Amino acid sequence: MSATDAARLTDQLVVADLGGTHSHGVLRVREYVGKLCDDGVDPTAVPTIAKDSGTCLVVDGRNAMGQIAAHFAMTEVIRRASEHGIAAAAVRGSNHCGTMAYYATMALDHDMIGLATTNALPTMAPWGGCRETARD
Repeated sequence: MSATDAARLTDQLVVADLGGTHSHGVLRVREYVGKLCDDGVDPTAVPTIAKDSGTCLVVDGRNAMGQIAAHFAMTEVIRRASEHGIAAAAVRGSNHCGTMAYYATMALDHDMIGLATTNALPTMAPWGGCRETARD
């Protein structure tokens, strides 16, 4: 990875731990090293904008670490929201991106409200739940 990307990834992991989300903090280093060295995640990938309609865009993560793609998307959303008042991005072609709060709070430094969500397989019970329930 570039030094800039490595610093972004490291910051996201440390901030997750400091915020009490240890499941998405430095505990993930071994997994991420495996992804970067053996499992096909591209450490040199640079996300790009695949579709652009001004205030809405689709970012192609180009198989980068999710943190790199999500940071790229949120930075672009903040830039566009500064100009237009609102903006949104969807990210595709990416990987595990850590705690979503990290990206949402990037907007705070710009006096904006940020929202970051993701999709994933239902592998855990919802917050406050005691078990995962099957869906039909």
